[in-house]
Amino acid sequence: GYHPITIRYLLLSTHYRAPLNFTFESLAHAKATVDRTLDFYLRLNWMVKQGKFKGYNRILSEKVNGAKKDFEESLDDDLNISAALASLFNLMKETNIAIEGQNLDKKNIDEVLQTLKEFDKVLGFLGSEGKYRHKRDKEDEEISKLIAQRDEARRKKDFPKADEIRKKLLEKGIILEDTKEGVRWKRK
Repeated sequence: GYHPITIRYLLLSTHYRAPLNFTFESLAHAKATVDRTLDFYLRLNWMVKQGKFKGYNRILSEKVNGAKKDFEESLDDDLNISAALASLFNLMKETNIAIEGQNLDKKNIDEVLQTLKEFDKVLGFLGSEGKYRHKRDKEDEEISKLIAQRDEARRKKDFPKADEIRKKLLEKGIILEDTKEGVRWKRK
């Protein structure tokens, strides 16, 4: 019942010289970590499409460069994957802080996305959504239309219709998140 990417992450998260203590709890934790990382990746792509930015964040840019350096040094240190993953998660944390403070621009997001793609060349679990994206384009158009209809119903204060559309999307496995920047969606 687990996606192969989840199992890959679980296997990657343990140093190759250490024994793997496999439990279903650790597998559930791996799934949550992969989901959180993929949500972060999709959120950044969504922000690029929205195009609402403040000014360039030089500090975040320095954090990106630091994360790249830490990631590479960790792997050079006898494949210390735990430290390499820590550099990824620290970058996610710093980026989320900048997002919440609305203190970044498109160049910052592009730097973070490029870094995630570089990390994924080693890790191989962040880009799982992108590989299958082209197959979902038509379905995504339908979802976007339904979201637009829901937004229109909300503007007209037709909340029962908006709730009905949200429920219909949820039945299709689509979760909506209303944010101050607009509606984001993701698959269950």
